[in-house]
Amino acid sequence: MRAGAVPRQTGKSTLIRRRFGESAWRIDLLHGEEFLKYSKDPSLLRREAAHKIQKDLVRTIFIDEVQ
Repeated sequence: MRAGAVPRQTGKSTLIRRRFGESAWRIDLLHGEEFLKYSKDPSLLRREAAHKIQKDLVRTIFIDEVQ
């Protein structure tokens, strides 16, 4: 799904949570701390994703509020 392809407030986050549960790594950029963390160091997202994929066997990464 492309960012911006689905209107806001239609249940995308709820759908992901119900479909994947705890097996998906969910990043919510609406949370100021997360937004600032990745804004200051964008490569951190790539490093954390690689770690979660290799060590935690995460296969789904959902970035919410990416607009």
